[in-house]
Amino acid sequence: MPTTRGRPVAGRRGLRPRGGHLRRRVFQRWRSVDHRRSGVYTAVAATASGSNREYVNSLGADEFVDYREQRFETSVAPVHAVIDTVGGTVQQRSLDVLKRDGVLVALPADVPDEVKAEAERRGKRTRYFSVEPNADTLTKISRLVADGRVRPTVSSVYPLAEARAAHEEGRAGHVRGKLVLDATTVAS
Repeated sequence: MPTTRGRPVAGRRGLRPRGGHLRRRVFQRWRSVDHRRSGVYTAVAATASGSNREYVNSLGADEFVDYREQRFETSVAPVHAVIDTVGGTVQQRSLDVLKRDGVLVALPADVPDEVKAEAERRGKRTRYFSVEPNADTLTKISRLVADGRVRPTVSSVYPLAEARAAHEEGRAGHVRGKLVLDATTVAS
């Protein structure tokens, strides 16, 4: 089942950031937002294109910014954390929405040295977040999916032999949900 395969590693992001982060405002610059399962954050602002407003709000965003119409750094009130899965030139701009001592969390690539230096100069922090799957957590996530409490969004399923095409689709951006490589099928 592709929806089950598309969730476990990504689901760990929602399970891991527990404790010490209650009552925080978070700005998520990414293509999927599913923070409410953890019960940790009180408000989430997210950005995407306007055509994805309903989808992003259904995932739990409290505030929505259409990046094609608005600059997020002038539209979002100061936040405790920015979770960035986009990277690139707008990562530096993300520092403008962070409160003093706020944190810019980058997934899946580390924050460039120049952005780290600027963050430090402004009294802000940067972190790199990576996921290392383990059996216990993957079992918990599988139960959440089976119970219907987590509904993963799968954009496309590729046979393993077409991994390059899946990678290219992901790098092109604008994917809604997960790209899944299916190792059980053989490309014809």
